[in-house]
Amino acid sequence: MYRPLNNENEKLTQLSSGCEIAFGAIYNHYSPCLYKKITHIIKDEIIAQEIVQEVFIIVWEKRASIDTSKCFSAYLSCMVTNKCYDYFRRCSKERKLTSKLNEHAEYLSIEEKLINKENSLLLTKVIQLLPPKRRLIFSLCKLEGKTYDDVSQQLGVSSSTISDHIVKANQFIKMKLLPAFT
Repeated sequence: MYRPLNNENEKLTQLSSGCEIAFGAIYNHYSPCLYKKITHIIKDEIIAQEIVQEVFIIVWEKRASIDTSKCFSAYLSCMVTNKCYDYFRRCSKERKLTSKLNEHAEYLSIEEKLINKENSLLLTKVIQLLPPKRRLIFSLCKLEGKTYDDVSQQLGVSSSTISDHIVKANQFIKMKLLPAFT
């Protein structure tokens, strides 16, 4: 237990009537010990500070119902223990939720990969429907990433011819793929 506050019953009586000075004295006396206990249990200083604050908010809110005939430090200790349990329960729920979200994300990732693979296969089939020269130009420019100038030099045709083939290939592919996605 904690070392009792001097004139504790008097301070608790003053607290029950709303005396902020009495509350401050109680807070200043007990908060360091509570903080130490919580830090020992939780192993996180920031969470420990938050729990100390939560405990003293409850003390203030329930000040009128505090039984001065009972051990106040035991009352605080019980609250701290309960708040620590609440924290661990919250952490457990958050871990379960994170795990579920990760499972869902993995499922979505697999689903996206399957959809992308299906789309890729569909695109490949549509590209195969292009006339041979247009398919070659489209593949060189769009799939291999070559510039129009590079392809025009490679094939011995003008850049405007390459551009024309790309425009017509894009139109053809859109026309064939749009019904598949609607």
